[in-house]
Amino acid sequence: MDNGEFPAIQPTLKLANWAAQHGVKVYFLTGRPEHQRAATLKDLANEGYPAPAGAFLKPEAGGAVPGYLTCAPTCTTTQYKSLTRQHIESLGDTVVLNLGDQFSDLDGGHAERPVKLPNPMYYLP
Repeated sequence: MDNGEFPAIQPTLKLANWAAQHGVKVYFLTGRPEHQRAATLKDLANEGYPAPAGAFLKPEAGGAVPGYLTCAPTCTTTQYKSLTRQHIESLGDTVVLNLGDQFSDLDGGHAERPVKLPNPMYYLP
Protein backbone atom coordinates (compact mmCIF):
# COMPACT_ATOMS: atom_id res chain seq x y z
CA MET A 1 0.00 0.00 0.00
CA ASP A 2 2.59 2.59 1.07
CA ASN A 3 4.70 1.85 -2.00
CA GLY A 4 1.87 2.79 -4.37
CA GLU A 5 2.09 -0.48 -6.23
CA PHE A 6 -1.59 -1.04 -6.98
CA PRO A 7 -2.10 -0.73 -10.74
CA ALA A 8 -5.22 1.00 -12.00
CA ILE A 9 -8.05 -1.02 -13.51
CA GLN A 10 -7.84 0.49 -16.98
CA PRO A 11 -11.58 0.65 -17.87
CA THR A 12 -12.33 2.27 -14.50
CA LEU A 13 -9.48 4.75 -14.97
CA LYS A 14 -10.74 5.67 -18.45
CA LEU A 15 -14.30 6.13 -17.17
CA ALA A 16 -13.18 8.32 -14.24
CA ASN A 17 -11.13 10.54 -16.54
CA TRP A 18 -13.90 10.73 -19.15
CA ALA A 19 -16.38 11.76 -16.45
CA ALA A 20 -14.05 14.43 -15.01
CA GLN A 21 -13.34 15.80 -18.50
CA HIS A 22 -17.11 16.14 -19.03
CA GLY A 23 -17.74 18.08 -15.83
CA VAL A 24 -18.81 15.19 -13.62
CA LYS A 25 -17.55 15.27 -10.04
CA VAL A 26 -15.70 12.08 -9.17
CA TYR A 27 -15.76 10.89 -5.56
CA PHE A 28 -13.77 8.05 -4.04
CA LEU A 29 -15.46 6.09 -1.26
CA THR A 30 -13.45 3.22 0.13
CA GLY A 31 -13.43 0.89 3.08
CA ARG A 32 -9.72 1.54 3.50
CA PRO A 33 -8.96 2.98 6.94
CA GLU A 34 -8.35 6.70 7.38
CA HIS A 35 -4.65 6.23 8.16
CA GLN A 36 -4.17 5.10 4.54
CA ARG A 37 -5.54 8.38 3.10
CA ALA A 38 -2.24 9.88 1.93
CA ALA A 39 -1.00 6.64 0.34
CA THR A 40 -4.38 6.00 -1.30
CA LEU A 41 -4.62 9.49 -2.84
CA LYS A 42 -0.98 9.33 -3.94
CA ASP A 43 -1.52 5.96 -5.61
CA LEU A 44 -4.67 7.17 -7.41
CA ALA A 45 -2.88 10.29 -8.67
CA ASN A 46 0.18 8.29 -9.74
CA GLU A 47 -2.06 5.96 -11.73
CA GLY A 48 -3.66 8.91 -13.53
CA TYR A 49 -7.02 9.24 -11.77
CA PRO A 50 -8.51 12.73 -11.64
CA ALA A 51 -8.34 14.68 -8.42
CA PRO A 52 -11.47 13.68 -6.50
CA ALA A 53 -14.23 16.09 -5.53
CA GLY A 54 -14.14 14.18 -2.25
CA ALA A 55 -12.35 11.17 -0.81
CA PHE A 56 -14.00 9.20 1.98
CA LEU A 57 -12.06 6.63 3.99
CA LYS A 58 -13.40 4.63 6.91
CA PRO A 59 -12.96 6.23 10.33
CA GLU A 60 -10.86 4.32 12.82
CA ALA A 61 -11.33 3.67 16.53
CA GLY A 62 -10.37 6.74 18.49
CA GLY A 63 -10.38 8.96 15.41
CA ALA A 64 -12.79 11.64 14.28
CA VAL A 65 -16.16 10.37 13.07
CA PRO A 66 -18.25 12.50 10.70
CA GLY A 67 -21.67 13.42 12.08
CA TYR A 68 -23.48 11.84 9.13
CA LEU A 69 -22.26 8.37 10.22
CA THR A 70 -25.06 7.94 12.75
CA CYS A 71 -24.19 4.25 13.24
CA ALA A 72 -20.59 4.91 14.34
CA PRO A 73 -18.54 3.33 15.75
CA THR A 74 -20.24 0.07 14.72
CA CYS A 75 -21.22 0.80 11.11
CA THR A 76 -21.31 -2.13 8.73
CA THR A 77 -19.69 -1.53 5.35
CA THR A 78 -23.13 -1.13 3.78
CA GLN A 79 -24.16 1.46 6.39
CA TYR A 80 -20.89 3.36 6.10
CA LYS A 81 -21.04 3.53 2.32
CA SER A 82 -24.77 4.27 1.94
CA LEU A 83 -24.68 6.96 4.63
CA THR A 84 -21.66 8.53 2.92
CA ARG A 85 -23.50 8.55 -0.43
CA GLN A 86 -26.47 10.13 1.37
CA HIS A 87 -24.05 12.77 2.70
CA ILE A 88 -22.80 13.47 -0.83
CA GLU A 89 -26.44 13.97 -1.87
CA SER A 90 -26.90 16.39 1.05
CA LEU A 91 -24.11 18.49 -0.47
CA GLY A 92 -26.34 18.96 -3.52
CA ASP A 93 -24.80 16.32 -5.77
CA THR A 94 -26.50 13.30 -7.32
CA VAL A 95 -24.67 9.99 -7.32
CA VAL A 96 -25.40 8.92 -10.89
CA LEU A 97 -23.07 5.91 -10.95
CA ASN A 98 -21.78 3.80 -8.10
CA LEU A 99 -19.10 1.28 -9.08
CA GLY A 100 -18.00 -1.41 -6.66
CA ASP A 101 -16.55 -4.89 -6.59
CA GLN A 102 -18.53 -5.98 -3.51
CA PHE A 103 -22.29 -5.94 -2.97
CA SER A 104 -21.68 -4.01 0.27
CA ASP A 105 -20.32 -1.21 -1.96
CA LEU A 106 -23.67 -0.94 -3.70
CA ASP A 107 -26.38 -1.83 -1.20
CA GLY A 108 -28.28 0.81 0.72
CA GLY A 109 -29.33 3.07 -2.13
CA HIS A 110 -28.36 6.69 -2.74
CA ALA A 111 -27.17 6.07 -6.29
CA GLU A 112 -29.07 6.14 -9.56
CA ARG A 113 -27.14 3.24 -11.04
CA PRO A 114 -25.14 0.71 -9.01
CA VAL A 115 -22.74 -1.46 -11.05
CA LYS A 116 -21.07 -4.56 -9.62
CA LEU A 117 -17.58 -5.09 -11.00
CA PRO A 118 -16.00 -8.56 -11.00
CA ASN A 119 -13.33 -9.33 -8.44
CA PRO A 120 -11.80 -12.79 -8.63
CA MET A 121 -9.43 -12.02 -5.72
CA TYR A 122 -11.81 -11.78 -2.76
CA TYR A 123 -15.43 -11.56 -1.64
CA LEU A 124 -16.74 -9.68 1.39
CA PRO A 125 -20.02 -11.12 2.73
